[in-house]
Amino acid sequence: MGWFFWLQPGLVWSMNHALAAAGFGPLVTGLDVIGRPEFTAAGRFEMFPLPNPFFDLVYWPFESIGLFLDIGLVAGIASLAVLLPFLVRGLRRAPWAAYAPKARPLAFLLAGSLLVYALARAVAFALFVPDRYISYSINLLYALGLAVCLRWALAAGVCSRRRAAVLLLLAAGLGAWRLTDAGLYDYSREAPLYAAVARLPKDALVAGNPELLDTVLTFGRRNVLASFELAHPWNRGYWRRFEPRLAAQVEAYYAKDPAKVRELVRAYGVTHIVVRDADFTAAATADHPLFAPFDARIATLAQKPGDYALLDGERFPYVAVAPGLRLIDVRALRSPHAGL
Repeated sequence: MGWFFWLQPGLVWSMNHALAAAGFGPLVTGLDVIGRPEFTAAGRFEMFPLPNPFFDLVYWPFESIGLFLDIGLVAGIASLAVLLPFLVRGLRRAPWAAYAPKARPLAFLLAGSLLVYALARAVAFALFVPDRYISYSINLLYALGLAVCLRWALAAGVCSRRRAAVLLLLAAGLGAWRLTDAGLYDYSREAPLYAAVARLPKDALVAGNPELLDTVLTFGRRNVLASFELAHPWNRGYWRRFEPRLAAQVEAYYAKDPAKVRELVRAYGVTHIVVRDADFTAAATADHPLFAPFDARIATLAQKPGDYALLDGERFPYVAVAPGLRLIDVRALRSPHAGL
């Protein structure tokens, strides 16, 4: 299995070359991200600066291993502290020599992961984010190692199959209860919006809040101008095409001047705009409404005098598809004779 990690640099390089040849690449380099907030923690996806390897190899894996993190970090730390004596006991009792032949594939997996991880750090971002090459394999190895330690730490207490079965069922039941609804998102509140968008013509192009457009694209099944998940600043050629669309959409969505909306419609052929009233509150525009550098631009637009153009129902007639959600048909604005 470790051989696959040796192939990854070549596969990533090949993908990068294909993207560049098609005009969407190449990937950014270490010099490209310096001074650009979209690559920091405030941006779309934190890439720079590269974290200390300790965080990739030790801290973050154990942060995930800690129990009850849904309650808080303190609970996770406390759970690890409770487990520590059992792990030390199992570490001493486990017959590691007997496990050695079976661990050979895992050793190759770890060696391959670490070498590619080191290479990705050495040529920063040419092989994308370094932790992508270590996160899954290191978590897998930690999980297996912890399982072996616990198995031998509790060996005396689970010497019978009945006890082992009871503990297994108890662990499965508690785990299922604890993970109920974990990581799930409820999109049902916007269901009427998705239904309304799905009824639009197949060639419709929808603009609006980039984060809301992610689900409009998924559940409404109509093209959107620029969504959050499709914002990939690490592909240079792609970002040169995408960033102006996203910037123009932000300018029009939060504009006080209705002419900005008309400019967006004519420049990109937008047919409909989804407006969420909650996006225009003072709290929403001040508290990271998107990601850097666009969140700062939104804050600036929000401070300009005047009312938001898209909230003017007389100038922009709309269909109220759900409480606080508007769907505006702007196809008439594509005409050069259309006025506002």
